[in-house]
Amino acid sequence: MRLFDAYIFVDWSANNSRKIGKDSIWIAEAIARGRRLRWPFPDEGCFNAPTRAIAVDVIRDRLAEHIARERRVLVCFDFAYGYPDCGEFRKLAPNSLVFAQRIAKLLEDRDNNRSNRFEVADHLNAKVNDPSREGPFWGHPTPWRNQPLRYLKSTKPKNWHSRTELAEFRIVETRMKNAGLRPFSAWQLFGNGSVGSQALLGLPRVMELNELFSAVSAIWPFETGWTKSFSDEIRVVHAEFWPGLIDIDESLHRIRDAAQVKSCAQWAAAADASGLLPEYFDPIARDDSDRYRAEIEGWILGFPQRSKNLQHRGTAR
Repeated sequence: MRLFDAYIFVDWSANNSRKIGKDSIWIAEAIARGRRLRWPFPDEGCFNAPTRAIAVDVIRDRLAEHIARERRVLVCFDFAYGYPDCGEFRKLAPNSLVFAQRIAKLLEDRDNNRSNRFEVADHLNAKVNDPSREGPFWGHPTPWRNQPLRYLKSTKPKNWHSRTELAEFRIVETRMKNAGLRPFSAWQLFGNGSVGSQALLGLPRVMELNELFSAVSAIWPFETGWTKSFSDEIRVVHAEFWPGLIDIDESLHRIRDAAQVKSCAQWAAAADASGLLPEYFDPIARDDSDRYRAEIEGWILGFPQRSKNLQHRGTAR
């Protein structure tokens, strides 16, 4: 039996204005019908949201429909759901879910995509450090014309590796690097490949969706623990993904970002159909010394990769 009936993958964006097309928000959704997939969105199975607010509204409506139809849905965004479990992070919050709630209270993310994420990071850095120390958040556009950012630097802190209370990467990212992959740290907010801004702007949205359907929703692994199954009442499972783990079929959509999330939805559906997907929700051996810490830091669904040869046939609508 499948774990899920539908799969929603989201290529998130930290754009500071409305945008569509390349480097904007793309949502792919696949609904399983036996061994085949149905793609409800009309643009080759994808939806291009010009703002984060519109994206969340669309996902909310899709989740409400799936829940009403008693389907279980996997929802994945492409940013870090957690931070390294280190002393400097614990000055900000006891865990990532509490931290997401704290961000939500500080963050202004308007309907036109204008946000104060760099000011929020500056404020959070101030809670960790005195003026002689930098980070842990870093990176912002230069020149900076808004109010001064006293604690948020544009470049990586120089004394990073001498600070025993500060970790740059989570366990999952460290293991990915050891496997030859190139994940970025959630502390980095700006620069090519950075994901920190997406996380600051995305975590409150994930919490919003999770709380909206709280009776039937959970965030993996923070609320579910490591598991290979979910209780009957859980209809929505939120999980973090990293598109670089999945081979992209660029024939799926004219825009690469859309082809990417559609490829990921196909991958998840194929892994589920083959019985492989449950293994990804319990990726660390029980006797692994990092098992507990990795659970509280969060994990990237699909790592370590079991097979890259999974395929799934899809229909247009």
